[in-house]
Amino acid sequence: MAQEMNRQLLQSWLTLQCQAMPGARSACARIGSEQAESGQFVASWPRGEVIGAELTDLLEIADRSGGPVTSAPGDLKQSSPAVLRIAHPIDNRGKKRGAIAVELTQVPRDQQAAVLRLIEWGNTWLDLLFNKDSDGAGEADPLAEAIECITQSDSLQQAGMSLTGYLTHRYGCERVSLGFSRGTGVRLLALSDSTLIPPRSELSRQLAGVMAEALSKNQPLRWPAEEQQNIPAHLALAEAEHDTRILTFILQDAGKAFAALTFESQNEALADGTTQKQITELTRYLGPLLALKQAAEMPLRGRFQRKVAGSSNASGQGNARIKAFAVAGFLAFSVYFLSGQKTHRVPGPAQIEGEVQRALIAPFDGYVAATYTRAGETVEAGFVMAELDDRELKLEQRQLSGEKTELEKQYRKALAGLDHAEARILKAQIRQADARIDLLRQTLDRTQLKAPFSGVVVSGDLSRSLGKPVKRGEILMEVAPLSSYRVAIQIEDRDISSIEPGQSGSLILAARPGQELDLEVINITSMPTDTTSAGSFRVEARLSGNIDNLRPGMRGVAKIEAGDRSRFWIWTHEISDWLGYRLWAWLP
Repeated sequence: MAQEMNRQLLQSWLTLQCQAMPGARSACARIGSEQAESGQFVASWPRGEVIGAELTDLLEIADRSGGPVTSAPGDLKQSSPAVLRIAHPIDNRGKKRGAIAVELTQVPRDQQAAVLRLIEWGNTWLDLLFNKDSDGAGEADPLAEAIECITQSDSLQQAGMSLTGYLTHRYGCERVSLGFSRGTGVRLLALSDSTLIPPRSELSRQLAGVMAEALSKNQPLRWPAEEQQNIPAHLALAEAEHDTRILTFILQDAGKAFAALTFESQNEALADGTTQKQITELTRYLGPLLALKQAAEMPLRGRFQRKVAGSSNASGQGNARIKAFAVAGFLAFSVYFLSGQKTHRVPGPAQIEGEVQRALIAPFDGYVAATYTRAGETVEAGFVMAELDDRELKLEQRQLSGEKTELEKQYRKALAGLDHAEARILKAQIRQADARIDLLRQTLDRTQLKAPFSGVVVSGDLSRSLGKPVKRGEILMEVAPLSSYRVAIQIEDRDISSIEPGQSGSLILAARPGQELDLEVINITSMPTDTTSAGSFRVEARLSGNIDNLRPGMRGVAKIEAGDRSRFWIWTHEISDWLGYRLWAWLP
């Protein structure tokens, strides 16, 4: 019986090893020498298939040499796909025990070392087999070994992985899964054949469904069932895993089911009633131990909730004390809320504007010839900001100068001929030409758009509009001074009656959140503004303090002090005003 159990453990170990190796095609393993029949345990994968002579020969070489052996087919061109054979000795505590040989799809050289490390890592799982084999007094106590898996683990995750791995090899299963109840579902904690659990994979959903099914019924479930049962999750998992045998045991703590263990096996290892009874006995002791491990890693919030839930049956004196504290706190808040005065501050979105804003307009119809600044730049008084095309004006000026010269010749000729009437007419025409030339000269002077004062350009960018035609009177740029600003505040109509000129307030800008600026209301518009949302008024205020780093266009929130009010009125007047207005509107 012990030898048969060792064969099953070796077979399960080999299956796990091959499932963890990408590209594995076949494998075989042996524990013990070929001559010692009592200690020889042979396993193959896939189970029941005949292993080729090349792989068994490689296993013999690794067993005799005591070192890893790698072999590839002699003719790689005829091998489709190309394969690689690796054999590695199985040892324990420096003593040779046997060997394993695996045939894989050809893998890169840098991955061959990873395969060898995986085999070496898997050797540690055979410690249980060797300990059983060397113990003549009988088998090790499974409860003691399972408890040791949990107590020697540093975390709940590690304990779950160690426990499921031990149970898989102990009972010769294909896979053992552990999951914890979470809300209305189950969270998978550990799978014996995987260190990574994809949360959205089909296998994860099926295993969670199987465990949730057992937890909802609060009893162990098995498939195939001895009697007719409504367990669709077990049936779906069995069909997906090719009619595997499934046993799900629940773990309890203080009489409450909180976790589940699912065993899967494609052999008869779980069919034995003695084995099932032994696992049931294990779960009685493992449940409280895992619950203690889970509570140790529970965050502070979870511990508090658990403590509150656990103290729900506390004495009436404790509950009365809590109620007394709650009532006292409520009364203290009510006194603070209903008594005392506080400054009522009316908020509103605000924007900084220049106190004076000068527009540079096109003096005549023409074209943009050059630009030397744009919005956001600072300029000095008299700085040429842009120029308009003056070629047509200069051409007209030369034409008028020529006409004036011709009129002067005719005037001198009339004087020489004593034609005084003609001379007076020509002299008037000469004055008219001079006037037109002076007008053109003034217009030419205005082709250069100069800054009227030192400030910042708040709008206008002609750098992308060179050659663009402009109309007379069109606004090309706007300049605001840097030394004087005003704040435009939008106050809703329900609060405008509380605002008066001379009231003080404060301003916080989005660009200067740590700097609070003082302001004073200087003007209130008598009509709602058209550029803002309906039901708001424009309030202008003057800034005081350090305004050197400010620029027109900065936005923020202003609050204007509108007198002292009770805290209750400040916090509730908006709701009461709205209710009063709606009630008056609804009443007939």
